[in-house]
Amino acid sequence: MNLKGATVVSIGFLKGIQPPFLLFSVPFRKAEVPQPRDIFLPELPQIEFEQKILRSPGKALVMFSAPWCQQCQPLKAVVKEAARIFRGALDVYQMDFDRLTEDFQERWNPQKILPMILLFDDGRLAGTQAGSSPLTEGEKKTLRFSPASFEKNRQRLLTLIRTKLKIEPPK
Repeated sequence: MNLKGATVVSIGFLKGIQPPFLLFSVPFRKAEVPQPRDIFLPELPQIEFEQKILRSPGKALVMFSAPWCQQCQPLKAVVKEAARIFRGALDVYQMDFDRLTEDFQERWNPQKILPMILLFDDGRLAGTQAGSSPLTEGEKKTLRFSPASFEKNRQRLLTLIRTKLKIEPPK
């Protein structure tokens, strides 16, 4: 029995059982728990960007964000709302900016401003929105927009989608 890397916890005798038993723990890696897929804001791997965005007919929104970005988390709720409103007429994705190659970052977001929203119409860049409304001190603590800020950002994004992509929500 190979116990290399095991940690001995206790050596002892159980009543009536000979010889001594050995209790040990074997180190293991914490299992990666798969996160549920977000149906309104799925992650788009860089390798699929060209196929799903640049070579696909139709309209698409791509949000660049990062886990450390304070303004990205609240804006995701706004983008999810837009995805729900334009469901079927607009493909919506998010991309983790930290996982993108330097060349990709330079091409699509050279200023490295987060969050960044890109709108595509039949594979062509139709519009961008850099950043979001600044968070108030209370919003920074909860990483959520207040109802007024949410509505302001929502209207800003919906207006951008309507004007740049020339679409209205399906009925």
